Amino acid sequence: MKFTEMIEQGKDAVAVGRVFGEPYERDGVTIIPAASVRGGGGGGDGGEANQGSGGGFGVSARPVGA
Repeated sequence: MKFTEMIEQGKDAVAVGRVFGEPYERDGVTIIPAASVRGGGGGGDGGEANQGSGGGFGVSARPVGA
């Protein structure tokens, strides 16, 4: 996978759709689930004769309320 492809996938992983869930209604009250989503990444390149490279991305999500 190319580094730019990894970054695009990372942007999708922390999109607003992951923070707020689909609203639903119970007993006349609309509930919108919410989560805390964090992400980070890193990459590298270089080395002699372009022999080195690397990259990574991580996402953490947890429910925080409704």
